[in-house]
Amino acid sequence: MAFHHALDLFVQSSDYEGTPNVVLEAMALETPVVATDVGGTRELCEDGVHGRIVPSGDADVLAAAIEPLVEDAARRA
Repeated sequence: MAFHHALDLFVQSSDYEGTPNVVLEAMALETPVVATDVGGTRELCEDGVHGRIVPSGDADVLAAAIEPLVEDAARRA
């Protein structure tokens, strides 16, 4: 738990997932989430509500979702 509390942002960049427990853990500990749209991630985390969901396999799109959150603490909240 201490690990998640030390994070400003949790990023899951997987190409494959089942039900990503780590996303559930991040959400439960109120750590902002950016995750790829694989497995059951979209069912857990609604894009723009609980975090950001991006297509897998596109590092530029992932970086574009991360950058504004890294730069703006109010957005992360």
